[in-house]
Amino acid sequence: MRLPRAGGDEAGSSLVEVAVVLVIIGLLTVIATPTLLGSRHTASDRAAQAMLHHGLLAEHVAYAQHEAYTADLGSDGLPAIESSLRYADDVNPATIGTVYVDVSAGNVVTLGSWSTSGSCFYLQEASGGGTVGYLTDPACPRPSQATGFGRAW
Repeated sequence: MRLPRAGGDEAGSSLVEVAVVLVIIGLLTVIATPTLLGSRHTASDRAAQAMLHHGLLAEHVAYAQHEAYTADLGSDGLPAIESSLRYADDVNPATIGTVYVDVSAGNVVTLGSWSTSGSCFYLQEASGGGTVGYLTDPACPRPSQATGFGRAW
């Protein structure tokens, strides 16, 4: 084994090279962080919307069985049809992973869900109509008070 000669070729990086690499990594982190946070909010929004779609499918099953939508949150109601969801009464959405249910006069079902992005999402459908209304509302009202439904979120 030979020892390196004094003042000869030495392997390694200089302090300037290491500093340049650290600056580049820092810049990439600063650039990537907002993008990653935006993706996180988008994923949370899509999860809330997917829960509403599953809740609406459960309401369709209830409608097919009883010719009416249901707000029954007991063991024989919506949880028996779609057990993967948590349901709550017609209150302001405030818990992630919960579908808030309102069935109003005229057999109109409105479902709401809260996302960590700070918005609430709603679906509304009248029996026999087959037309689903969509709503995003950062004020997060209870489903029975949600208004202004449109054709998309």
